[in-house]
Amino acid sequence: MNNLAVLLLQSHQLQQAQQLLQEAVRHHQAALEASPQNAAYRLGFRNNRANLTLTLLRIGDYDRGAETAEQLAQMAVDPANDLYKASYFMAACSERAEHDPKRPPAERNKLAQEYENRAMALLRRAVASGFKDLAQIRKLTPLLRRDDCKKMLGEIESNSGRERGSAGPKSEVSHVALAEREWAAVGQHQGDNP
Repeated sequence: MNNLAVLLLQSHQLQQAQQLLQEAVRHHQAALEASPQNAAYRLGFRNNRANLTLTLLRIGDYDRGAETAEQLAQMAVDPANDLYKASYFMAACSERAEHDPKRPPAERNKLAQEYENRAMALLRRAVASGFKDLAQIRKLTPLLRRDDCKKMLGEIESNSGRERGSAGPKSEVSHVALAEREWAAVGQHQGDNP
């Protein structure tokens, strides 16, 4: 179901992708209930959460996207990279909330700040788990204006100079690569379904 949902997502059939991913949840949960430590079951559910988050962001349902990004973080199979992905998605939720014309400005700002704070907390966890890919961290646009993010970037840069050749875990960001295109389109589409 997940692979079919990815094909639907890539061909912009968002409602169908969302439906498949949501239908698959009960199957993932049943498998995990039977064998909670099974790596394949955990990976399948993690991929489901990442793909559903991306689908929800593309649809414009960033509130539910934030919920599934948190679930992705909880199901982290590869903590450094999965927590980074969750942070990236949460930052995208912040961007969506900040530009949502359906909410009054004060509510938009408050919600955007809440998602931004959650994205930063997830990023801290990713870095603590070994994520050190500065290029990917610099894609978290809403976080780059924060002093705590600037400080974190500086610490990673200074530590990477001492650790020559140790760039941390290899960044496997296939879901993020798709999200980047959507994030860039936030300002252009203002809630349209791209």
